[in-house]
Amino acid sequence: MLRAGRLYAALLDSEQALGRWGQETADALRDLGHLGAAPSYTFLLWSAQVAEDHEWDQSSVLKRLARHQTKWFFWRNLTDVPSTRDLDPMSIELIGALLQLLRERKIADEAAFVAAAVNWLNARAAPAEVRNSKLDGDLYEENYEATRFMLCKLEEAHQTRETRKDLWVQDNSGKSVFTVEHILPKTENLITGWIAMLANGDAERAATIREQWAHRLGNLTLSAYSANLGKMDFVRKRDRRNDKGDFIGYRNGLYLNRELATVPLPSR
Repeated sequence: MLRAGRLYAALLDSEQALGRWGQETADALRDLGHLGAAPSYTFLLWSAQVAEDHEWDQSSVLKRLARHQTKWFFWRNLTDVPSTRDLDPMSIELIGALLQLLRERKIADEAAFVAAAVNWLNARAAPAEVRNSKLDGDLYEENYEATRFMLCKLEEAHQTRETRKDLWVQDNSGKSVFTVEHILPKTENLITGWIAMLANGDAERAATIREQWAHRLGNLTLSAYSANLGKMDFVRKRDRRNDKGDFIGYRNGLYLNRELATVPLPSR
């Protein structure tokens, strides 16, 4: 029990994971935690014990499993397949399936163990067409947390040591500092600047465009100042500065905003 308790604590705590398994495994477990993938920890705890008992590289096993489960749970959260009520029983089923393979000596090493887990999970994921339809739809309205996770991971993939920002940081009230920002505002009451830019002053046509595109992936980015941008027209959002003259709009240096910062505006 003590061994399992220490393992479980390290799975949940980034600092403990870093000290026990190193940076890459800690990062993989952190990503999984950001998805709120609680049902995955039963399986990861058991897998860590299996790796220890078989004298496999525990850090490697956990890193590879956590990375795959992060992808798997992202797609699950996006598609709601399998349903939430099935997730906990699935972890027990997965353990049972792998335990049977271990007893039958059909798993010889850690690579085979990880591959068996990946194949089992993938067989229960949503079909590709379901995933694609969700990505092409009103992503923000259907699943805010999955949308924010994807945007954060896209931004993190292009960070360097000089541009690195903690996109998961929270304020004193526990709310995320970086939130999803709508470029074309999500509000139904577009201001004159947007109506002119979208539809040459045709308010009805601009409203139709907003309704069709506002919540789709291409209209979404990240910002720590969404409340300061609000319903402003595009140029004011792009060039917005704070009282010190620093850019807090789309010229803030984020990779997601690199094209927005210099996008040419249509001539009138």
